[in-house]
Amino acid sequence: MTGATLDRPAAPAAIAIEPNVRPVMLLTLNVALNPKAVAFAVETAAETGAELYICDAIPVPVANSMMNVARSYAERDNRKDLDAAGERAKTLVV
Repeated sequence: MTGATLDRPAAPAAIAIEPNVRPVMLLTLNVALNPKAVAFAVETAAETGAELYICDAIPVPVANSMMNVARSYAERDNRKDLDAAGERAKTLVV
């Protein structure tokens, strides 16, 4: 399984990391990313050799089970920020 979808490519192959290094997560709750947070997360992951997870969490009300079908991706404007953070991280990969 490649994990690719119509609007995004598959994730790159995993790289070897130090066994005691935990991943770094850059998380937003469907809002624009803060540039300082992006810089901190990307640089921390690059310096430590950690995997970087860039996530847009979407809160789903428990009472309405159909909300998970209504929207499963980030808003278009936020998606641009997420993609830009990923591109920035790619430039720092050794």
